[in-house]
Amino acid sequence: MAITDQPVVHIGSEGERGVIARDLGDLLWLFAAGLGPAEAFSDPDLPAEPNEAFHAIAERHAPGRRRAPAQIVAAARAEFPHFSELVDAMCR
Repeated sequence: MAITDQPVVHIGSEGERGVIARDLGDLLWLFAAGLGPAEAFSDPDLPAEPNEAFHAIAERHAPGRRRAPAQIVAAARAEFPHFSELVDAMCR
């Protein structure tokens, strides 16, 4: 599987972790909506100012995939529901 097709995760400094995008295309649309990884993880419904530069990049590399940030994060979490447990299992 290509690196651009891999899920994107957020791992915070306080141990918080979760999948925020199913792939690079979804991540670009999160950036286009004005959210960074931490904001997408903690509150994807957070009002943000859209980023026009990332919007152009997302249109070029992931056309037709624009969705609300909460939908992007929900789809990613639904596709990879056991991510946090997987990390726990790898830790001592």
